[in-house]
Amino acid sequence: MTSKNYLNYSQPSFYRFNEDSILLAKFTAQRITSFQKGLELGAGSGVVSIELLNILKMNLPITLLEMNSKFEDYLKSNIKELPYNEKIKYLITNWNDFNDRNFDLILSNPPYFLVENSRESLNKDRDLCRRWSEACEMNFYKHLDAKLDKNGNVFLCLRKSKLELEEVLMSTSLKIVESEKHNGMMLFHLRN
Repeated sequence: MTSKNYLNYSQPSFYRFNEDSILLAKFTAQRITSFQKGLELGAGSGVVSIELLNILKMNLPITLLEMNSKFEDYLKSNIKELPYNEKIKYLITNWNDFNDRNFDLILSNPPYFLVENSRESLNKDRDLCRRWSEACEMNFYKHLDAKLDKNGNVFLCLRKSKLELEEVLMSTSLKIVESEKHNGMMLFHLRN
C-alpha cells in the first residue's frame, strides 16, 4: 500500500495491511507522546509500529514480535525505510516463548475471527493472520496483562464490541480506558 502520507511498505502476497493498521497507529499517537519500552504483538510487516514512530517523529525503543517467519524479509525492509529506526528490533518467535516484560506500550492488531465460527482460508499463512481459537485469544490477553508494566498502555484494533472485550478481559487486570468505532472496527485503549 502506498499513499502520499504513508511509507511504501513491502508486504507478502498472502496478506496485505489495510486502513485499520494506520488507524491504530494514529489512535495511539493521539494518546501518547512517548514511551520507554514498546512491544507490538503479531507485527506482520511492522506497519503499526513503524507508522506510530513515523507520526511521533521519534526514535523510541520498540520490539516487533511476529511468529510467522515469512514476514521476516518484509520487516527488515520496512524498518530500513523509517528514518527513526535505530531502536526498533524484531523477533520471529511465538509470544509463548517470549519472556520479556515491563512494557509501557503494547500494540496489536490481532486476528479478527475465531476458528470456531469462521471459514478457513485456502492459504495457511493468510489463515494464521486472520483466525485464532478461543483458547489462543484468551492466552493473548493473559500475555498482554503479564507483559504490561504497571501504568502501561495497550492499544488494540478488534472486531469486538466494548461489551465483548470487557467479558474477555474479566480474567485479567486489564480495563478499557477508551474505545472508538471506525468502519466496523473498534480501537481500544487499555490499562491495568
